[in-house]
Amino acid sequence: MLRVLSAVGAVLLLVAAFLILWQAGLPQNNPILGEAVPFSAETLDGELLILEIPLDKPIVLNFWATWCKPCLVEMPRLEQAYHEADDQWLLVGVNAREDPAQIRAWLDDNRVTFPIIIDSTGEIAVSYGAQTQLPTTVFIDRQGNIRKIVYGLLSENTLKDGLDAIGIEK
Repeated sequence: MLRVLSAVGAVLLLVAAFLILWQAGLPQNNPILGEAVPFSAETLDGELLILEIPLDKPIVLNFWATWCKPCLVEMPRLEQAYHEADDQWLLVGVNAREDPAQIRAWLDDNRVTFPIIIDSTGEIAVSYGAQTQLPTTVFIDRQGNIRKIVYGLLSENTLKDGLDAIGIEK
């Protein structure tokens, strides 16, 4: 009888541990969704970018840095998507506190043309939960709701899924 109770207890502990881990998930699978946090920031080109709700069109925020290898790997995919956007949605790169001259040189060398803002205080990254892992890509619909967050390298499929989530067919 004691063996049966021990076995049942062990199984229940394993099931409980599995359920806790499954429920908690990892950041990549359990993003914080909700209303986007409004902000205003100047782009590297000197234009003022204001994120107000509701939005004129859906927006994708990509948090990145020049030293982040996965960020650099996904940049060509983002650049291509930006050119294919046909003004249906806006892509904005949010740089993690690097020197503007260094960023501009890197962008020129790598032919990246979508708007880039510098999060000099880190407030924007904190607001979107992007301060601990780069790259982080946030998909926001026209109503200002965060529909998807991708932590880490953005694949073609995750980009398509994110755009689908904000009402854009790619």
